[in-house]
Amino acid sequence: MPVLEADGISVRFGGVQAVRDVSVHVGEWEVVGIIGPNGAGKTTLFNVLTGFQRPNTGRVRFEGDDITGEPVHRRAALGMGRTFQNVGLVKAATVLDNLLTAQHMAVGYGAVAGIVGSSLAFERERAVRDEAARLLELLGLLPVADLVAGRLPYGLRKQVELATVLATHPKVLLLDEPTSGMGPEEAEAFGERLLALRRELGLSVLMIEHHVPLVAAVCDYVYCMNFGELLVEGKPDDVRSHPEVVRAYLGDEAA
Repeated sequence: MPVLEADGISVRFGGVQAVRDVSVHVGEWEVVGIIGPNGAGKTTLFNVLTGFQRPNTGRVRFEGDDITGEPVHRRAALGMGRTFQNVGLVKAATVLDNLLTAQHMAVGYGAVAGIVGSSLAFERERAVRDEAARLLELLGLLPVADLVAGRLPYGLRKQVELATVLATHPKVLLLDEPTSGMGPEEAEAFGERLLALRRELGLSVLMIEHHVPLVAAVCDYVYCMNFGELLVEGKPDDVRSHPEVVRAYLGDEAA
């Protein structure tokens, strides 16, 4: 059974059909890619999956349960973690503080316990700090733990955002253009790290990505969208060599 399913999703903004009858399935421990040119409807589909946008038609299911009407915070609590094109961090806070903030649902003590400094509060604070340090070490980010997030280079901020999402202990990781701002070598290293995270943390991954070689290297299955519709789906090598995919990216002459 798929961990995350979207069936027959359509979204209209006034006279614009942003997404039309798109279905996407993500299996357990699977890395699935969504590719397509700008304006294809990829981020709108992500917004539907994560609760930021209600679809006009279609259903979203997580671990078999219909979550189409569930709010964003409920989906996060169920185990859906998402990054954004524009990095979703508290830019004035340090990297470490961003990871501590991301774990607020796991703190496990009330306001009174925090105010009086109970032993439970100290124990839980120590636990979330240890978890933050573990994730930063896992991603090679310990050297920047005490730096202000908003002052980091863009590519590094994207990696910090990934760490904050992992701090929520997701079952499914949704990555929106995770390698934007990275060079080819950085993107390749990110792909290797993503596969290592899947093995170590038991993650399923759905990612929007323009770097097609990365998609081919790490994804088990790929969907290509264009003008809001699903153009083709299948194994990475089959999709990227498909004439319609080549035409969507490079135009009729290249095809």
